[in-house]
Amino acid sequence: MSPLRSCWCLLLLFLAPVLTAPAAPADRPRELLFAATAFGDTFWDEAAGLARSPAPGETGLHRTRESTWYALGLLQRDAPGDRARAVRIIETVLARQLDVPGQRWHGTFLRFLNEPVPGPGAKLWQDFDPNWRHFIGTTFALMLEQFPDRLPSGLVPRLEAAIRLAVEGELTQGREEPYHTNIKLMHGFLWSWAGARFHRPDWVTGGERWAEEVAAAFAVHETFEEYNSPTYYGVDFYGLALMRRYGATERIRELGAKLEAGLWRDVARFYHAGLRNLAGPYDRAYGMDLRRYASLTGVWMGLVLPAEFTPLPDPTKPMGHAHDFLCTPAYVALGAQVPAEVMEHFTAFRGERLLRRPITAMRTATAWLSSDVMIGGEITGRTLGVVPGIGQFHPATIHWRTPGDDVGWVRLFATPPADAEATPGRLTVTAAAPGAFTFHVSAPGAQLSRLGRDAWQLPGLSLTVETDAKDFSVSSEGGLLVVNYRDASRVVFRVAPRLAVVIAVDQMRADYLERFRPWFVEGGFKRLLEGGAVYADAHHRHAMTATAPGHSTLLTGVSASVHGIIANEWFDPAAGQVVSSVADPAAPLVGAPDSPVRLPGGVADTDPTASPARLLAATVGDQLKAAFGDDTRVIGLANKDRGGIFLSGRRADAVYWMHLGRIVTSRYYRPTLPAWVEAFNATNPINSRYGQTWDRLLPREFYDRVQGPDDMPGEQARHGLGVTFPRKLDGGRPSLDAEFHNAYRVDPHGSEVLSRLAQEAVRAEKLGRRAAPDLLCVAFSQLDYCGHSFGPDSHEIMDSVLRLDRALAELLTCLDAEVGPGRWTAVLSADHGVAPLPERSGGGRIDWPVLNQTVETALTSAFGAPADGAAWTVRDSYGYRLIPATLTARGVTSSAAQQVLKQALLTSPQMAIVWTRDELLNPALTAGEALAAWRLSFNVERSQDVVLSPRRYIVDRSPNGTNHGTPYDYDSHIPLIWYGAGVSPGRAVERIGSDAIAPTLARQLGVPPPPAAHATPLF
Repeated sequence: MSPLRSCWCLLLLFLAPVLTAPAAPADRPRELLFAATAFGDTFWDEAAGLARSPAPGETGLHRTRESTWYALGLLQRDAPGDRARAVRIIETVLARQLDVPGQRWHGTFLRFLNEPVPGPGAKLWQDFDPNWRHFIGTTFALMLEQFPDRLPSGLVPRLEAAIRLAVEGELTQGREEPYHTNIKLMHGFLWSWAGARFHRPDWVTGGERWAEEVAAAFAVHETFEEYNSPTYYGVDFYGLALMRRYGATERIRELGAKLEAGLWRDVARFYHAGLRNLAGPYDRAYGMDLRRYASLTGVWMGLVLPAEFTPLPDPTKPMGHAHDFLCTPAYVALGAQVPAEVMEHFTAFRGERLLRRPITAMRTATAWLSSDVMIGGEITGRTLGVVPGIGQFHPATIHWRTPGDDVGWVRLFATPPADAEATPGRLTVTAAAPGAFTFHVSAPGAQLSRLGRDAWQLPGLSLTVETDAKDFSVSSEGGLLVVNYRDASRVVFRVAPRLAVVIAVDQMRADYLERFRPWFVEGGFKRLLEGGAVYADAHHRHAMTATAPGHSTLLTGVSASVHGIIANEWFDPAAGQVVSSVADPAAPLVGAPDSPVRLPGGVADTDPTASPARLLAATVGDQLKAAFGDDTRVIGLANKDRGGIFLSGRRADAVYWMHLGRIVTSRYYRPTLPAWVEAFNATNPINSRYGQTWDRLLPREFYDRVQGPDDMPGEQARHGLGVTFPRKLDGGRPSLDAEFHNAYRVDPHGSEVLSRLAQEAVRAEKLGRRAAPDLLCVAFSQLDYCGHSFGPDSHEIMDSVLRLDRALAELLTCLDAEVGPGRWTAVLSADHGVAPLPERSGGGRIDWPVLNQTVETALTSAFGAPADGAAWTVRDSYGYRLIPATLTARGVTSSAAQQVLKQALLTSPQMAIVWTRDELLNPALTAGEALAAWRLSFNVERSQDVVLSPRRYIVDRSPNGTNHGTPYDYDSHIPLIWYGAGVSPGRAVERIGSDAIAPTLARQLGVPPPPAAHATPLF
């Protein structure tokens, strides 16, 4: 080496402390040293001259290796009597070194005081352990380096002779199997150190070459083959620190420091400071919770961390693998050198991360760490399995925070050769052939009764399970819960989010996401698009694409044929009138103002009562309540009542919506508003908008470029809003009255207020902080009112989407802050889309008065005029209901009248599809997707006698504005994005139905899908 290079290397070594983390409290290493020697004192046996073994099941045995570590600690502590005791131990251990040239155990030490000397046929590991050459030999080397003056002069050459014999034994006898990494490192150090000590340059060269080979193997993937072992990483650090501190050559010292830093960085990747544990998988581990057993890596970390941050149990109390704690003096003697960036990971959790670390060409370690959960899995090419009770290989692990800030864990205890892979919120274990999978579970308060084949409910963690196992059983054994899946080739665990947020945007077309994407902020729609699972071709399968049916389908997983919500309102023959989908005389509003309800639109917008009583199918929220009862909360929020009510289901804890300037609910849910809603109302967020101006968020040229002119033919001017920006929010009235509330529905300010209400609900209801998952349903309705008036290609819609984007970003930020990243999932979708203005699309508008007269005339011509001016039909959304009294009076069958009605409708050039009740109920009739779509929208008890779909771009609105309600893609194509816990980002282009949302969310939350939902979950 050149003098210049030598100077630079010395300078770098001199500066190394400057580049590492701030030192631990100065007394911390000494504190651990005293704890370890005090621990050894309790096991000292004066008669034997060794320490008794602290290991369970070894009563009466005395370990030589652990006693040697204890002796080193005594030399360091140097209290009265310590030197004499240390010498006594060393003498006893030296007497148990084996000097039998030609035998495989030549140069090693007996493991126990009275262990028999190996004889013919001795078995490796069972009758002798060659690794004691290195464990004891390196400890002797430390004694010679640091404390020769504390040893009798005659003992030093005996220690040297023992080291020489250990090295010679290793070099002459070799190995029957490959070296583990920790032994490689100690061997390379001791070989070269002995060479320098005994003037054997060939040993020095051999040891340096050995170190180079170890470093080269590490450099391939920056990993050691003996990977992620909480215990043996500690021995790795020991070997590397020996190289760094006492390496025989500058190159060995350089390699030791470099590899030591690299290993610390890999530990940091897998370490979770919040849980004080390393994520799996573990190639070799003696426990699953570093806070409960003495792991050697934990001891090293203790040298640089305050006690409260150290992943070690209290050494004054019982701890697992306690005998390993006696290694502490050797580590204190060498000192830890931890890079500063690694120390940051040891003091605080640094954020969710997904790890994929190649170990060898055949093996890859994977791990996912979030704020409260971490998962580990090792991919082996399905070449390695786990035999119960043999080895320390844990290829699949889960750790999580339990209530009370404790830690629970799951490990795969037995498996055929398999791969285990960790991805966000998921652990997938797959075997090449069916076999038995056994899992051990440990968590304070865990109950066998909460562990099912398809879902595990653990304190602080809910897991869903997907498996092809043919048999399942649970039991308890030794304080652990034992779960067996037999004759299985696949077991997949998914972490249920603590909170699921379903965001339904009324009348949001799927194309809005890409059309307006350049102007989205980072935290809203863009966050979902870039970090979520995007289903680009999601559609409602039913024909009647309206608010109430769409919201009902999203979380029931079925269409109106089953859930019964055929439209926003429908004609009820028994009542003789049109009824609202949410009307319920037993559920008057709670919290409504005293002023009379005077709002525009259909009955559903004016009814002063509301509940999900007419919903016939269970939702995901209902399944949550059935599974967890009061342990879960299901909350709905909406601009309009039906959006929140039908998303949340029949067993929701509460649903709140906007009504005449206030947030209200109904007696179906509760008799009074909770304090947090009253406080929200007290801020007057809606009525304070009166008299303010709605103008574009961005310069006008962006809107002109994307949407065209502001004032397009066919736009609807009402409620004092006009058809161009800017617009004043006063309803065209000098004082606040019902017309302001009509105008406010069109104003995107309503989305901003709903976002704030949702944020307050998360905080006040403590969503995401219970033992079971919670569900929050948020139905943004402003786009629907705006789209009806101005169409999808308007400045108003673009501005509304951009403002919704900002409101959504605030809500997602709140979820991060209140629930925690990685603990919640969000689903974004819509109840339907909307048709373009017919003046722009070249379509047309249905003239319902003319069409109504056409069908009445046709029926009268066929069957005669009804008596007393009675009508034959009632128009009912996209269809007609025959009046039973008229049919009876004229003696006409429903089937005959249906045919006449159908033919009359088909005379209109605007009609594309007409189906009669008889046709919809006839299973022999098959006519493709159109019939299938209408059958999904058809409910035997509630639907019309004749249903229809106009031709494309013919809208059900006159004389201006636009509508939806058809099976065409502009109405059926909806956005669908899944984001957050347990979701793998990506983009799917295959066509899927909205009926898949409910079973997918149910699987995520660990509950059965709604009973009638049969679609295949998306993941």
